[in-house]
Amino acid sequence: MERLEALARQKKERIAARDGAGLVKVLQEEAELAEALARAEERRQELAGELGLADLPFDRWQDAVPPGTWPAFEGLGRRLRELTRTLAAHQAAIDGLIQQQLAYVQFALSALTGPQAADYVYGPAAAGDGGGGAPSGRLGAAAAERSLFDVKA
Repeated sequence: MERLEALARQKKERIAARDGAGLVKVLQEEAELAEALARAEERRQELAGELGLADLPFDRWQDAVPPGTWPAFEGLGRRLRELTRTLAAHQAAIDGLIQQQLAYVQFALSALTGPQAADYVYGPAAAGDGGGGAPSGRLGAAAAERSLFDVKA
C-alpha cells in the first residue's frame, strides 16, 4: 500500500508536468502492483475463511483472533485505513489534474478548429448578404463550409 501511495504521488507529478512517457511507466508499475495486491487480497480472504472471520467486519475480529494478536491486527487495520484515505485524496487530486488537462486540450482543439465552419465563410460574397457571402439572417450559411485551415479557395 505504501508503494501505491508513492506511485500516486508520482502520477500526480507526471500529469502536472505533462510527462506522458513517465506517466506510462508509473501506470505500468501501478498495474503490476494492483495485480499483486489483488492476489494478496484473495489470500487474505482464504485465510479469513479458514479462521471463520470471512463474514465478520474487521472490528469484530478481536474476539475471534488468538489472544495477544489483536494489537498487531488493529495496528495493521488502522494503517490500511490511513493509506486508503491518503490514496483517495491523491486520486481526487489526480482526477482534478486530468480534468484540467482535458479542459486545456478541448480549449486548444477549439482554438485550432475555430467556431462552426458555417459561421465564418471564406469565399466570394453572395447576392443580398451585404458582402459576407451568406444570406441575411445567418452569416456564412449559403457558402461552402470551410474552416480557417482549408487552403482551397
